[in-house]
Amino acid sequence: MSTNQKEGQTRASILMQGNTSQIYRKLQAEIAYNGQQTYAISLQKLQEQRPLEVRPYYLRKALFFLLCDEIDKIKAFASRLQDELQTDYSLMTQNKLSDNFIQQILNEIPDKNLNLAYYILKKLYPIMQTELQLNDVLYKFLGHKISQNIQNYYDCSHFFDIIVTHNMQQIENFTKILLYWKPPHIQLLLKYITDQFENYPDVQLCFSKIMKRLHSEQIIFYLSQILQSLASRSGQLIKTFLIEYAQQSVLFAHQLLWLARVESKIDVDHKRPPSPKSKNQHQNILRTTEYQQFVKDLVNQGRIQRKQYQISKVAPFIISKIIRNMDSEQTSFFKKVDTFYESVTAISGQLRPQMSKPEKREIIAKKLREIVLTQDIYMPTNPRYQITSIKLDSGTPMQSAAKCPILVSFLCRKYEGPDKYFERKLKEKREFGKALEFELTKQLKEEDIQKMLIIFEQDPLPDDEEKGQLFINELVRPLKSNGQNQIMSQSMQSNYKDSHIHKQSQSFEKHSFKQPTPRGSLKKQTTHYNNINEQQQEIKSCIFKVFDDIRQDNLALQIISMFKGVFERCGLDLHVFPYKTISNRTGKSLNVGGIIEVVPNTISRDQLGKTNRCTLYEYFINKFGSEDSLQFQIARENFIKSQAAYSIISYILQIKDRHNGNILISDKGHLIHIDFGFIFDISPGGNLKFESANFKLTKEMSQIMGGEAFNYYVDLTVRAFLAIRHYYEHFYYLVTLMTNSGLGCFMKDSMKNFTERFQLKKNDLAAAKYMQSIIEDANDKITTRWYDNIQYYQNGISR
Repeated sequence: MSTNQKEGQTRASILMQGNTSQIYRKLQAEIAYNGQQTYAISLQKLQEQRPLEVRPYYLRKALFFLLCDEIDKIKAFASRLQDELQTDYSLMTQNKLSDNFIQQILNEIPDKNLNLAYYILKKLYPIMQTELQLNDVLYKFLGHKISQNIQNYYDCSHFFDIIVTHNMQQIENFTKILLYWKPPHIQLLLKYITDQFENYPDVQLCFSKIMKRLHSEQIIFYLSQILQSLASRSGQLIKTFLIEYAQQSVLFAHQLLWLARVESKIDVDHKRPPSPKSKNQHQNILRTTEYQQFVKDLVNQGRIQRKQYQISKVAPFIISKIIRNMDSEQTSFFKKVDTFYESVTAISGQLRPQMSKPEKREIIAKKLREIVLTQDIYMPTNPRYQITSIKLDSGTPMQSAAKCPILVSFLCRKYEGPDKYFERKLKEKREFGKALEFELTKQLKEEDIQKMLIIFEQDPLPDDEEKGQLFINELVRPLKSNGQNQIMSQSMQSNYKDSHIHKQSQSFEKHSFKQPTPRGSLKKQTTHYNNINEQQQEIKSCIFKVFDDIRQDNLALQIISMFKGVFERCGLDLHVFPYKTISNRTGKSLNVGGIIEVVPNTISRDQLGKTNRCTLYEYFINKFGSEDSLQFQIARENFIKSQAAYSIISYILQIKDRHNGNILISDKGHLIHIDFGFIFDISPGGNLKFESANFKLTKEMSQIMGGEAFNYYVDLTVRAFLAIRHYYEHFYYLVTLMTNSGLGCFMKDSMKNFTERFQLKKNDLAAAKYMQSIIEDANDKITTRWYDNIQYYQNGISR
């Protein structure tokens, strides 16, 4: 829909898309803008050049409401002028529409134009007199009509969910149809593995078949949510899907093994499960009677959810099944990668908070020197990089009150990723085998050929052509013949040992996949290999943690990645940095921990204050020059684009504990948030909710964005909010699947509060006004200043 304002009139055009163009090429509506009650609708048919004017009352009114909404949208994007643009034509000033009125509108739309009906319903939802969610409204009015003409809508992914929900009771009759339907976005498909659909295995079967078409990295992104669905009644289908897909992708198998290991054991604060007496790792503790009784007691006491317990029972089976399905090369590859990262992560568990920093550094450096670095080790937080060496002097203990995380840097080079790398290795091995076989065949002597002919005469070919070809293939494979009837003569073996193909074979075996060395013999290996050009290497750093569950950070960063995708899809030039994390367990007691990617080229606001002893504004002046300089203006724009993005992210996720140690500034002026231990409905200090602002917007931040630049920040923040509201469902189902995960951030009304923050019953203009009020409330809020002061006096964090 496009809108123009000229000489007191407003015009709008709705272009019909796809199958809806079978009847009308376009609809035009003209509505008087100077107070006259005049409506006109022009419907131009495909077969006629002359427009046909019709006057359906309810559809006329609907088009009028759509024009009002379009005017509101324009005013919303010009948020600073919205007070001057107040008119009686705002959508939110219209009377509420009853179900009967909506039905009358739909009755005037031909059945073959259901895309238009879908569009109108979504636009008019904010003024409908209903308590139903938008999806329920769509199902109520469109479900029956779509089911009657189902063959016309196979390419309409937005009708996929209406078909599933409307035909739930006989869904088995629609399973085959859904497989041919254009599927919606994977984030919307997550709905079908929530509790709502757990009694409909045909839906889960359809989900798994659609997911198999996706690339491994797409599925890895949503692996946490998929794993949570194992506790449903249809969990067997999901379990089968995960195990089968793990056979197709090495990277997927590794990520699934690590995450399943995390889910295989249940931890509860202030009460740890008993440690195993056996020295064997990972699985043994889960099989002990003491552990099983410990978990059952927690379920009965209500301290953990029953679904957590169910997932913890399924996860060990998935781990053992995936490992059993691996061949020797795949098993060796996983053990090398897993052993390496467990060795690094375990260093964090050997440190104690009471140790001094020099003592910690000494222990870290000593342990890093002992660690094996074999070939093929990739960065788990960025699988497109392969580690060439450990920077032994980089080991640094990080500041933490109760844990001892460490930072370690690696020299890395770009490579194709573990999936393609592993495929290439196996392909090379197969091609070498073929070359070796060809070389040996060429060296067969006359006496060997005679032996083959004798075998042919004594054992004629089978009548079946296919079996006969297999028989021939076996005869021409000298390496596969048994001892007594071996075709290769001793003289030929002698010739083979002297040939270049034998030398290549030895070289290949030397550099092929090797079993990792036992952990007790680490010193026999070096920590780098020297055949890499230093100019081709990059430094990548990670933080390794033990005794700290980072799954909540995983969830927050997953949602931030989705925000980034929405901003890009909507053409908003905003900046966020969703760094990567990997959850895992280490040691014989399966202590929870993980790996966190370090954001490069940044400094925390805390470090900045301690090192430079200046405000954020003074730091920008010192680093980028005066406000009039080009470098300062570029840095300020970068700051605004990132502050606007993280303002909306912090508002939707309700991110707390925003002291200056958790806020980074990049060397280009971007602001980046880290550490998401308090999101949704929890906050520091036993959930005191001291930080009452929806996001952090301090005086020094406003000073950088002062004057006209601050208005630019408000515009970007409002537009970001308007953009993400249209993707509410994408976020909702992803978060819903995690509510039974046992993460501490979820309370009874968490999803209700999450939904309310999107303000779905408001149209764009009303939502823009609402976000403006949120910004005004957050700007230099006194509770934000108090929280920074508390952190300064208690923990020495710069304010």
